[in-house]
Amino acid sequence: MSTEITDLLAADAAKVEEARERAEKAHAKVSTLCEGREKWTMCIPAQPDSDPDLVIGAALLAVRTVCDIATRRGRALEVAIAALSEFTREHDRKPHQYGQADTCPCDCCWTERKLAEVRAILEGKP
Repeated sequence: MSTEITDLLAADAAKVEEARERAEKAHAKVSTLCEGREKWTMCIPAQPDSDPDLVIGAALLAVRTVCDIATRRGRALEVAIAALSEFTREHDRKPHQYGQADTCPCDCCWTERKLAEVRAILEGKP
């Protein structure tokens, strides 16, 4: 994988982790409000780490960021799968030189096995 793609994935992972932390903080804030352990307050100046509206708002904005990341990755995955599928279709038009596709060591058969793994992940299979 190219360094540029690896860097993009790492940046996305950091944003997803930040969103997870913000969501956990927002959940905790809602819980304390609902349980009556805290009252809804808005401070002046604003306190981004404790004002309920800011804590919950930041979490919602982070969710939007994660949705954007998922959408971009989905599009990228579609392009990659289409390219790899075309690659394997070209190979399937030729006879296998190394035996059956499930054990064949050629690049095309290996790619087809990897595409099957991708499909399983997208279907939520372990």
